[in-house]
Amino acid sequence: MKKALTLILICAMAFSAVSLSAAAKKTTTKKTTTAKTTPTKTAPKVEPVVLAPDETPAIVWMGGYILFRMRCSAGGLTPQQRADVIQERVNALIGWDGFDTRTVVTKSLPGGSAAVYANNKILVEIDKRTAALNGETPLQLANSWAKNVKTIYPKACPRID
Repeated sequence: MKKALTLILICAMAFSAVSLSAAAKKTTTKKTTTAKTTPTKTAPKVEPVVLAPDETPAIVWMGGYILFRMRCSAGGLTPQQRADVIQERVNALIGWDGFDTRTVVTKSLPGGSAAVYANNKILVEIDKRTAALNGETPLQLANSWAKNVKTIYPKACPRID
């Protein structure tokens, strides 16, 4: 069933891409004059990535809130296996007495990947493929996921003083 749904999703995405391409060719372009503008920074190029049919995304939770989605295999682990390992780390983080969200930081790693750390312990590593599936670089995604931890932790684990 999962394979059939994945195949349908891939076909739908391919059909959309072909339709958009055909529509773009049909549109006419008009020559317009534009004012001079100053150059702007462009985002780093992110290569498109397609999921394999057997890669079903898995969710990492924090107190009933979605923290991360593992969309692809990495390091010989399926998305679900990756999510399970990270879920254990998140559960341990919730149990740390006196956890402070200010200890959540991101770091670039050798090979172009990045990671989110909490209390100087790795929480999640983001490789290039995982980042590309989210339309970001590994460090951009690490920063986004670190923000998730900092935002969700107080909601998921309210302090009672």
